[in-house]
Amino acid sequence: EFNIVLNASTILESDIERLLEFRKPFILFSGGKDSLATLSYLKDRAKRVNIDLTALFVDTTVGLPENMEYVKKVCGYLGVNLKVVRPKIDYFTLAKKWGIPSFGYRWCCRELKIKPIGEYLDSIKEPKVVFDGIRAAESNQRKKYIPLWYHPTFKCLSVSPIFYWSDYKVTSFINSNGIPKTLLHSLGTSTECWCGAYKTESDFRKLYELNRNMFYKLSEIEEENKNRYTFIYKNGQKIPLKDLERQILKVKNKDEDGENE
Repeated sequence: EFNIVLNASTILESDIERLLEFRKPFILFSGGKDSLATLSYLKDRAKRVNIDLTALFVDTTVGLPENMEYVKKVCGYLGVNLKVVRPKIDYFTLAKKWGIPSFGYRWCCRELKIKPIGEYLDSIKEPKVVFDGIRAAESNQRKKYIPLWYHPTFKCLSVSPIFYWSDYKVTSFINSNGIPKTLLHSLGTSTECWCGAYKTESDFRKLYELNRNMFYKLSEIEEENKNRYTFIYKNGQKIPLKDLERQILKVKNKDEDGENE
C-alpha cells in the first residue's frame, strides 16, 4: 500500500491522508486543546479522502462530567463518531487499594487510560491507526518523543500529527475553525482526569470552585489512602485537601467581613 518509516522524526501530510485511507482511524480525544486541534485537523484531512473518523474518549471515572458533555458537543459539531471507553475498575476503588498516584507511582495512566483503550482496540480486527495530540512543546520530556511509532499495547501505528505545532498555532487553529469553546480550557489543566499525579495547589483551588462534589470525593480518598500521600506537596510539606478548604474558606470569610464593614 505505502511505506512509512517507523520511528520517523517527521510525518508528511500526504502520509497522514494515506493512513486515513488504508487504516481505520481513531483519534484520542480528551476534550483538551491539543486533542481538539488534532481532531479538527484530521477531520479536514479525512474530508479530502472521504473517510469517517472515530474519536476515542476515555472516561477515567475521575473526570468532570462537564468535560464529557463538551466532548459530545464537539463530536456532534464536527460530525465525528464518538466511542467512550472505561476502565473495568474505577479510580476510587483502585486508589483505596493501591494508594493515590504520584510522580514515582503513576499506575493511573496505565489502568485508567492505556488498558481500556487497548482492550477496545483489540476488538477491532481490521487494520487501524491511532492519532493523538502529543506535542514536543508540552515539556522537555515530550521533546524526546517521536511523532510516529508502533504502539505495543494498541498493536498499531501511533501518530502525533501536530507534534511540532507551537502553543500559538494550536490556539489560532482552534479559534479559526469555529469549534465550540469551553470554560474548561481557561483552567489551564486537564479536566478529564483528576487522579492527582500532575495537579497543583492552584488546580485544586479551581476544582473547589468548579465541582465541589469531586473535591470532596478526592478529599475522602486522601484520608483513606494507605501510602499517606497527599495530592498537594508544597515546600516540603503535605497539604491535605481538607486543610486547603479551610484556607479557602478563611480567605472568603475575611473578604466577606471586609465587604460588610
